[in-house]
Amino acid sequence: MAATTTGGATKVANLTSWSISITHDKSEVTAMNDDWKSYVRGYMGASMKATGFWADDADMPYDAFDADQTVPCYLYPAETAVGKYWFGQIWPDSIGCDAPSSGSVTFSVDGTFDGAVTRF
Repeated sequence: MAATTTGGATKVANLTSWSISITHDKSEVTAMNDDWKSYVRGYMGASMKATGFWADDADMPYDAFDADQTVPCYLYPAETAVGKYWFGQIWPDSIGCDAPSSGSVTFSVDGTFDGAVTRF
């Protein structure tokens, strides 16, 4: 993730999980007397979520959120397979921190892709 639209992406420290969801809009076009519902597909969209252990030197998700602009986002399924990933510009929609009375402090970031998501 990068802190600005033109900034270079850097690894988000202490990340423990991430997910991507790519969807199609759909509209129902069922006519009267049809036996089954029918749909047409519309535009594609995507969102992402990431969580990790909080560290006081890991500011990237917070900086990206504060930038109030889209930022580059690369999602790698494995550190050892750097040629396989999803890429796109995201709007960082929310940033959170969970500090329980017992246990590890964690952060979370949710984003919406702005435009195409490319899978390499």
